[in-house]
Amino acid sequence: VLFVLFLVVTVAITMAVTYLNQSDAYYRECASDLKRINRFLAHEIEEDGEDFAYLIDYFKEHQKELKIPFHYPDTSADYKRAFMKAFSEKYPGKIFNQDISFPELDDETKLLFARYEYIYWLNVFDAARDSYGLDYVYFVYPTEGEKDTMCYMFDGFKEEVVIDGESCLVVGFNAYQDPKIHASMWKAWETGQDQERMDILNNEFGHVYSHSTPVKYQDRMLGLITTEMGVSFVVKLVQKSVLRLGVIMAVVMGICLLMLLAFVQGFVLKRIFRLESCVRRYAQEKDPAIAETIRSRARIPDEVSSLASEFSGMIIELQEYMENLKTVTAERERIGAELDVATQLQASMLPCIFPPFPNRHEFDLFASMDPAKEVGGDFYDFFFVDEDHLALVMADVSGKGVPASLFMAISKALIKDRAIEGGLTSDILTNVNNTLCDENGADLFVTVWLGILEISTGLITYTDAGHENPVLVKADGTTELVLPARKKPPVATIEGISYTTNTVQMEAGDLLFLYTDGVPEATNAEDELYGMDRLLAELQKDHSSDATTLLKQVREDVDRFVKDAPQFDDLTMLAIRLNTLGKAIDEQ
Repeated sequence: VLFVLFLVVTVAITMAVTYLNQSDAYYRECASDLKRINRFLAHEIEEDGEDFAYLIDYFKEHQKELKIPFHYPDTSADYKRAFMKAFSEKYPGKIFNQDISFPELDDETKLLFARYEYIYWLNVFDAARDSYGLDYVYFVYPTEGEKDTMCYMFDGFKEEVVIDGESCLVVGFNAYQDPKIHASMWKAWETGQDQERMDILNNEFGHVYSHSTPVKYQDRMLGLITTEMGVSFVVKLVQKSVLRLGVIMAVVMGICLLMLLAFVQGFVLKRIFRLESCVRRYAQEKDPAIAETIRSRARIPDEVSSLASEFSGMIIELQEYMENLKTVTAERERIGAELDVATQLQASMLPCIFPPFPNRHEFDLFASMDPAKEVGGDFYDFFFVDEDHLALVMADVSGKGVPASLFMAISKALIKDRAIEGGLTSDILTNVNNTLCDENGADLFVTVWLGILEISTGLITYTDAGHENPVLVKADGTTELVLPARKKPPVATIEGISYTTNTVQMEAGDLLFLYTDGVPEATNAEDELYGMDRLLAELQKDHSSDATTLLKQVREDVDRFVKDAPQFDDLTMLAIRLNTLGKAIDEQ
């Protein structure tokens, strides 16, 4: 199909180019011939300029009186003698155009002169047409008072009319000449210059090239000599020539292409088909021995053999890859199973039973942690130091995955163990920091917010080690960030840091919201951050809700904002609402 298409397209393009070139060559040749003929006729008219100018003037007013015989003679001699005889009788001893000019003649003599002059030029134009093989020769000038109309004073198309019982030639035919079709004709009249281009006409009078040349006498534009040469027969000759060339070219190229196709079929395509068959068989059977079969056929040093060698090598590499893939897949499944266990272990390390202290009604507490990977580095914790003091922990280990989760487990255990021993929160984190710095070969660190709530008074003493600022939601719905007097670095960064203790007062109905940076830095598909403004607005919207409902609403709002964008960081939150102040009654 490709070879046939190539043959058809090549022959068609060649024929089209040849046709255009031959047509253009004939056009230029015709233009040159018609221009030469027109200049000759224009020169003849200009030589007879004064008499021809008188003829035009007389013709415009008395064309119906001329009564030129339809079968006019092929010479104007008889009409000339009739004019000279009448002139001699009426103006004895006078010489025409010396003693008496055309305007001084009487009407009868003027008519005889006009007939003689008109028939003379009819014969001149007929002789030019016959001698040069033209279709038409005519003389035209614009019709006064009629736009885009030419008067055919000498018409190449002879038409008969009966006047007073005599068969006469139609003279002075007016015809509309469309400027779009006869562009060169009108350009020649308007500029008085011979045009390089010709008009191409195709109408009821035939398919012709038409060239117009302006005729002047003493700076007066008399009209246009227009000659037309038929092109229909030339078009047919060109078409026959192009068709003959196309047939010869199609036969020669067809034979050459068939020979080339036979060579390609036998030397290239069959080898490619055999190679394709082997590759397809390997795809079905996965037999590595097929690679050796392909390699054994790559004996000729060409592109097909190179392709076969590459396929053979690719099959061998693919076989090795499949074996390695089995090993990697088994290893990945083992790691996945271990990660599932790690996820469950991490979840079990965090308090996950709510409400955590059913018998304590002074507060309402809820927390959640959603890791970005199978295991995460965020953690929260809450536990009683004594009957009236509740420790609250929110922390974020740098990094993600298994290393962060292991460091999280160590950090959580150290903080809880040290907090239960008692003391200020600053001392607790100072001790934990020094301990973690001794065994921190992975250079991980932890941002920690540790607070101890005195339930009876609502006073929280806390220490901030580079963590996000908690939000205190008042009972009336107003919010404020819990800001330490001085921000300190995360733990496990620099040994010997002395952390400071801060305080914040909670009243009955207030809620404290703890979180990690994964909440405000949650990102949507447009790389926009969820931000603190959205978080504070969501906390204010349903500020009187219980801690469980409030955290779920915050998470839902974050999900609506993020939509389908991937989660890049752990989302960890803890909320505690202080219901009452004062000593609690143990209901156990």
